[in-house]
Amino acid sequence: MYRYKATTKNNVVTTNTNLLPDGYSSLLLKNIGTDTVYINDNIELTTGSSIAFDNLANVEIGENTSVMFAGVNVDQKLLVVKTYFKLI
Repeated sequence: MYRYKATTKNNVVTTNTNLLPDGYSSLLLKNIGTDTVYINDNIELTTGSSIAFDNLANVEIGENTSVMFAGVNVDQKLLVVKTYFKLI
């Protein structure tokens, strides 16, 4: 049986961007603003909604994740929580 140490990094995105893969296994995105956010051009997150991309600890997300705000409201905030696992 393998054991892993989990570490999380949190930040708030306020502009259109690409989240680049940097070794994280899980990704939680939550719209904490009032503007609609589009993930990878087709997943719509309205205010308060979220999506999680979860993997096993030994699987890393290997593709960019596109974040684009609709630009309708000025309160553009997306909470990004990345989870990293290290084999111990």
